[in-house]
Amino acid sequence: MSFSLSLVVMGSTITYAEKACDDTVVNNSFPVPIQEIVDEYVNAFPELEEEIVGTVEIVTDMPSYIETYNQDEDTAYELLRSSLNNLVCHSDISTTYTTAYSRGAISTYGANYRGYFYANHIVPVVMQSTGYNCGIAAALQAAIGNGFLDDEDENKDAKKMTELAGYINYNEKSKKGVRAGKVRDIMNHYKDDTYDAIPITIYNIDSILYDMEYSFIKGYCPIITLTDTSQLSYYQGRSYNHWVTVSQIDDIHHTVTLVDPFNPKLCNGLSSFGGTHVVTMDEFYAAIGVGGDCWLVLDTMHPEWAA
Repeated sequence: MSFSLSLVVMGSTITYAEKACDDTVVNNSFPVPIQEIVDEYVNAFPELEEEIVGTVEIVTDMPSYIETYNQDEDTAYELLRSSLNNLVCHSDISTTYTTAYSRGAISTYGANYRGYFYANHIVPVVMQSTGYNCGIAAALQAAIGNGFLDDEDENKDAKKMTELAGYINYNEKSKKGVRAGKVRDIMNHYKDDTYDAIPITIYNIDSILYDMEYSFIKGYCPIITLTDTSQLSYYQGRSYNHWVTVSQIDDIHHTVTLVDPFNPKLCNGLSSFGGTHVVTMDEFYAAIGVGGDCWLVLDTMHPEWAA
């Protein structure tokens, strides 16, 4: 197993392993800090070694993870731990979720346990104010849907998005989108340690529906970045990497309701992509595009030992 993702820094190519901890690499595998995380989880869940190692390989190769690491190593390690917490929680999904649902059944939050899971409040459309800050807009949609913020114009305008951009140290003139760790930080700004950011990989794609339903049970709207919007019929073949908010899951009719912050003014008013859209489960999973740089920001379960 090798780990030699390349980065270009000031015209010179270095490996991620070198960037992470100079030349200290364990067994030609992961950089020492990452290997220590891997060992911790493998020791606790030896039966999941293949999945743990595979997840770490995928996550640490994601462009958004690398960018996050280059900016803040601690946050990058938090994201890695969140991805592994999510993985091991699904190792016995029937037991895990039966327990979660039974606990949530006395909740007053968004689920009626007949196949519908939904937000506490109406999730409004918050149009992104720049071509790349859809993550901030989607977070505001979720914050209002959760009841963290009132549904008022002052909580949905460009000024509010600029305020949050400052909070997460995001340059609004950037030509890059808002990364998952930053979207998580916005949500936890309103309620501490509620949201996690987890990558979607081949190891957890079959479980994300349960994750989102669990988040609704706890009272928190999921936020997701889609890697190929052309898979959604309402995008009419246009492909973007884009953040949206999930406001409802209908297990009976197999649909997901997305609140999309796409602003038609950003493309001369020629689109109707923004708004509230009901899409099929098939469309939703195709738009996720497993294997891409796709992340889910939500309230998710943790193994008891890692809580």
